[in-house]
Amino acid sequence: MNLEEMKCLGWLEKELNKLTETDLDRYGPQREVDSMEDESIIGVIKSIECKKLWCIANRLKEEISELRQKHHREHIAGSPSKQDCERVDREEIILVSRCRAATDLFWCAVREKMKKVNPQIGVRKGWKLVSVPHEEEIPDITMIIPIFPGHDPGQSSSPTFC
Repeated sequence: MNLEEMKCLGWLEKELNKLTETDLDRYGPQREVDSMEDESIIGVIKSIECKKLWCIANRLKEEISELRQKHHREHIAGSPSKQDCERVDREEIILVSRCRAATDLFWCAVREKMKKVNPQIGVRKGWKLVSVPHEEEIPDITMIIPIFPGHDPGQSSSPTFC
């Protein structure tokens, strides 16, 4: 079955197809291997699809942050309509869901290829997989992206400042 036939994955196919080599550099892992933290390289991610999933998640995090900042500025400048707030809230929910999906697919693909189960891994610059001395906290997406005062990320309705 073609991904396009599954409307729920059409966005992913489009994202995978539009990412460039420049995007892989821009949104790829930036943190260096830290030998002082006893990180050791256990492999290198070579799969372009895996790299693209990582980059899609990072690009979406950036997009969510920009959406929230823009909406916050609209609140400072005046009072946006309830419809504007509902539109932004819906857009944010979709972006966060897509970000989580891309992140989960990335880690699923990485763990499927590992010969030994090791929950304590991270990804570093150059797409290096590293073993870390303690499990890296993979924070919830709502914790990664700044949330403005009055916004409850667990709330399914519009943020309270709307």
